[in-house]
Amino acid sequence: MMQLLTRCCVPLNTRTRRIQDEIVEGDNLIKIIQLAKHSQKTKKFVKERHWDFIAIEAKYGLNGRDSVFVKFKGKHFEFVLVETMERKSNGMIKGGLNQRDRYICDYLVYNPSGGTRQLILYLMNLFSIPHLEAIKFMDPQRDIRDFCNFNGIYKASRVFIGKENMTKAELDYIKDTFTYIDLMCFHTEPPKAYELWPMNYRLVSLANKVKLSWRHLKEMGCQNLDLRRANLSGMQLHNYIRYWLATDEPSNLESIFIRKFARYQHRHVLKGLPVFPWNPNSRSRFYKFFLDFSWDCSKGFDIIRRDGLLATIGCMENHCVFLVWKERFHEIPENFECYDAWTVKSFSMY
Repeated sequence: MMQLLTRCCVPLNTRTRRIQDEIVEGDNLIKIIQLAKHSQKTKKFVKERHWDFIAIEAKYGLNGRDSVFVKFKGKHFEFVLVETMERKSNGMIKGGLNQRDRYICDYLVYNPSGGTRQLILYLMNLFSIPHLEAIKFMDPQRDIRDFCNFNGIYKASRVFIGKENMTKAELDYIKDTFTYIDLMCFHTEPPKAYELWPMNYRLVSLANKVKLSWRHLKEMGCQNLDLRRANLSGMQLHNYIRYWLATDEPSNLESIFIRKFARYQHRHVLKGLPVFPWNPNSRSRFYKFFLDFSWDCSKGFDIIRRDGLLATIGCMENHCVFLVWKERFHEIPENFECYDAWTVKSFSMY
C-alpha cells in the first residue's frame, strides 16, 4: 500500500522525465512506442527526437497477412497486422515486451484493408520518417495499385516482387510511380514482352524461368545483376563478354553474378577469350562487392578491353561472376567477409 501511495505522489514532471530517460536509453522499439502513448508530452518528446537509425519495410503477404518491419538500433522489430472486431482496440499493440518475444508484436486494426497503411503512417509520423525504405509484394490476390497509393510509400528505395500473376498495368504503375527505386528484386514471372522490365534499375536480382541471351544483357541498364537461377548459359555469357570487349558498352556495368551455374558451362565462358592470370601490379586481389563482402580474385581470369577497362571472370564451383574493375585497387572494410573460388554460400540481396 505504501508503495502505491509513494508512486502516486511522484510529481508528474519527475515521472515524465523518467519515461523520457527510458525512451532515450531504450533499445526496444515496441516499448518506446508504448511509452510514447503515456501522454501528449511523451509523444511530443518522441516526435521531436532525431531517429536517424530507423528504417521501415512493409510486407504485403499472402492472403492479406501483412507485416511491417522496423530496423532500430541494429535490431529488427516486426508488427503483425491482426484484425480486431472492437473499434476501440484499433491501433493497440500486444506483445513485444517480454524477453522471449521482444522483437515481434501484434498490431490490432479494425479495418484490415487499410491497416497496413494506418500503421506505416503512424510510425512515419511518430518518428518523423519521410518515407519507407523497402516494400515486399507477395499476395497474388491483390492489385498493387489498390493499396500502394499514399505519400511516403512512393519513395521506397528497395522493392521485392514475389507475387504471381503480375500484370502489365501493375508494372507500368510501379515504373511511373516509384521513381526512387535503387534495388529491384524481381522473383516472379513477367508478363509477355516485359522480360527486360526489371533490368533497368541500378541493382537487380532476378529469380524466374526467363531464359536470357547476350542480347538481353546488352539492352539492360543495370549496374549490378544478380541471377539467382541458371537463366544464362555459359555460351550466352561468353557472347556478352565478346560484345563488352568489342563495343566499350555498357559503361555503367560493374558485375554479373550467376548462381547455380553448372561446372560444364565453365568451358563455354572462357573458350577463345584473351584472358590472362592475375597480375598483383595491375589490380587488387580482393574485389569489393556490392553485397557487402569481397571476392578473392587471385584465381580469376582477367580480360582487358581497348579503353583500358579491366574485368575478372570467376568460374567457381556452383556460380560464376563477371566483375568490372572501375577502380583497379579496392579498399576492403574490416567487417567484410571474403569468399574464394571454392565457397558455397546462399547470398542474399534483401
